[in-house]
Amino acid sequence: LLVDVVMPGSHDAGTMSISATNLHTQSSGFYHQLIGGVRYFDMRVAEFKGTVRCIHANSNDGINDTNGTGVEFATVLSDIQRFLNDNPYEILILDFQHLWNDFESQVVPMIKESLSDMMLTKDKATNYLSLTVGQLRQWGVNIIVIVQDDSGELSGATMPSFDNYNWMYKRTENLRSEYDGDTHRSSASDLIAIWPSYFNNFTEDQYNKVFVLQTQLTAESGSETLGAEKNLVEREKSIRNDANKFFRNLKNDPTNLAKVNVIMRDFVVDDLSGVDSAQSSIQSIIFLNVYKNQIKETELERFKLLIDFDTVDSWATA
Repeated sequence: LLVDVVMPGSHDAGTMSISATNLHTQSSGFYHQLIGGVRYFDMRVAEFKGTVRCIHANSNDGINDTNGTGVEFATVLSDIQRFLNDNPYEILILDFQHLWNDFESQVVPMIKESLSDMMLTKDKATNYLSLTVGQLRQWGVNIIVIVQDDSGELSGATMPSFDNYNWMYKRTENLRSEYDGDTHRSSASDLIAIWPSYFNNFTEDQYNKVFVLQTQLTAESGSETLGAEKNLVEREKSIRNDANKFFRNLKNDPTNLAKVNVIMRDFVVDDLSGVDSAQSSIQSIIFLNVYKNQIKETELERFKLLIDFDTVDSWATA
């Protein structure tokens, strides 16, 4: 099942062109994130001064701040098309988890024009939770689009008419992604300590949803300076190595191993000085597919060689 595969995810995936250190969460573009192994993308997209762009904002007011506007959405769509043209059996999840302005008139037409031939539609499956990767590949499906449908979470935006789009899946029905803002703004040790509760809160009645483990440290609030507590590169450095250990050690935790699906990270394919490489971080996630028995037996040895399984496995502690 797609909801059993362990895959790397990208938090605020389109912020690579943002210069503000408290908003910049990725340095590589979508194509390089895809090549690096990312298959889930946290999409935040809005019109800004006549151009639809990726953004990092908390409200409609925030998108008027140039510091919070990232790469053009057209570039994102082009990167996705380029990757899937070369890799026609790969499957991506695009999670539009926050909406701004008139998403339906500004963003939806661009999605339809660029990705319509690649998206899962409700005439094939009313939801994707019981689908295997093999079924999606057989249908020629590459992309699942999830869109925020909780009007209480909307920041002054207009919710789309879901019934009008057979490719648009409701977020609340298909995905679980817990976020405790105070803890994510605290220390690396405090954030790692709360992750087991995220697993525990993913209860049996939710188990057939995509489970996204949010692992990013948010910039601390309440400071007038832009020091390390506001610099997300430094925040990622403070958590990366211990986070990787936590992920690898899920192999020793059968209950949570069964639940793990998407692990969302900052700077997911970017090397940062003084900490584990991006490749090590990616491998610390995808190697869990071996322990979840998600790799074809005929491909298992090849898969292990590709990710240097023995080395990654040895980094996990009993």
